Amino acid sequence: MISYKFRLYPNKQQKEKLEFALDICRQAYNIMLGELRDQAIIDRNMIQSILPDLKICEPRFREVYSKTLQYECYKLFSNLSALSALKKQGRKVGQLKFKGKKFFDTITYNQSGFDLEHIFGKNGRLKLSKIGDVKLKLHRLPEGNVKQVTLKRMNDKWFAFVISDGKTRLKHGDKVLGIDLGINHYLVDSEGNKVEHPKLYEKTQKILRAYPHR
Repeated sequence: MISYKFRLYPNKQQKEKLEFALDICRQAYNIMLGELRDQAIIDRNMIQSILPDLKICEPRFREVYSKTLQYECYKLFSNLSALSALKKQGRKVGQLKFKGKKFFDTITYNQSGFDLEHIFGKNGRLKLSKIGDVKLKLHRLPEGNVKQVTLKRMNDKWFAFVISDGKTRLKHGDKVLGIDLGINHYLVDSEGNKVEHPKLYEKTQKILRAYPHR
């Protein structure tokens, strides 16, 4: 998997939709957390079944792409697993906390609901369900197939973190070089190149004398 970060440039209407979707996802997370706290025995299927009911009772939840809401359930149980792991390590931890607006800044499109399009140069568009076609700076094309897009608000700016199934390629040559750390020379390689010792201790003696240990 490879992760890419792109700057988004939503227009006024798109920015309002992003802010709205962000708050609805936060509300969904908090509602599911509230139900989780009330359970004597944790039932993930029951928690996730809350989402269809929310869409029936509260029309505003229908205005956000369904899988972004479903991802909040995944996020909730991932946080719960991380908390359980810390407890097993003997760490003192409390309960999961409800998220305030200042502590909730991501929306995730997982597997569907998005399409990344290259226009020309470094210009591109990120098509998002329920949001629209948002301009972005496409400084490089993702390798492989895009599997997930996470939108993040940072200092009133929006960024897209794109994850693809591409593989990281390391560039290297066929040459082999041996390196030895010595006494007479700080470093000597197998081709005879030498690097003298920087002698940092000797060079800082005057400074050390000026600031003796107390």
